[in-house]
Amino acid sequence: MLNDAIRQKIKSLCESNHLSVYELAKRSGIKRNSISNFMNIEERYMTLTTLIRIIKVFDLNSMALS
Repeated sequence: MLNDAIRQKIKSLCESNHLSVYELAKRSGIKRNSISNFMNIEERYMTLTTLIRIIKVFDLNSMALS
């Protein structure tokens, strides 16, 4: 359930910031297929390190992930 919420939040943030998965991968330094696999539920989990790199792209370190 938490992973579903994380997927939805990433999707929402990408949409509101007009970012594609490719652009998110480029800005975060994460492989595009790693993000795509997680977003398409081919990969069930995302590491905390990866999540932190995504958070930094959206500058959410001072915001709550509601």
